[in-house]
Amino acid sequence: IDEVTPRGKVAWSWSSANHIGLAETGRWYQQTVLGKPAHLHGRPVYDIVHINAVERYGADRFLVSLRHTDAIYAIDKSTGDVAWKLGGTQTSRSLQFVGYDFADFGGQHDVRVLPDGTITLHDNGTGLGRPPRALRFTVDPAAMTATLVEQITDPEATDSPCCGSARKLPGGHWVISWGGIHLVTEVNGAGKRVFALHFAVHMSYRAFPVLPGRLKRSALHGGMDAMHPRR
Repeated sequence: IDEVTPRGKVAWSWSSANHIGLAETGRWYQQTVLGKPAHLHGRPVYDIVHINAVERYGADRFLVSLRHTDAIYAIDKSTGDVAWKLGGTQTSRSLQFVGYDFADFGGQHDVRVLPDGTITLHDNGTGLGRPPRALRFTVDPAAMTATLVEQITDPEATDSPCCGSARKLPGGHWVISWGGIHLVTEVNGAGKRVFALHFAVHMSYRAFPVLPGRLKRSALHGGMDAMHPRR
């Protein structure tokens, strides 16, 4: 992970190789390390941890989601050390779940921090035989606990092999891309749909809600046309 200046200079860098043990790949080890590797320039490459989200966490920490450890980590910026870990294999820095039905995440994505300090993520449940969820936790680092305060599911989202996102809006609604399927929804705080978007062929990796007043429709169309002109 790199933090860069506006001019592209690396201001801070962190590597999982220095802080995350290979044993933390847990159930993914057979697939990512012992399985048939991909190749790049004729050399085998291994997707050992699969970083899929990074979020600033207070003044001196970052939250990092590693799909192939089934866990999120709070990283101390000054030392690079793991301040705490949520999910995955048990370590000395692991938080204990409070009020969570399952013992672990399953290839989670899109960890985010809300203004009130709570943490949200899309828990795919990949390979665990259960549906995906949007989750919100409070973390008590002194007690080393993470308490579930909100969870959202959808009857149409029964499986989530990859990808996905979960964003909680200021008014209490959620926008959720259900991960590897053709569905994006907006739901109220009780989990009731107020909007659904179905893709006929493609899927969305991540759905990013844009609040009113932030972006004009004409600017969005102009930007899209600049990237991929359409007649």
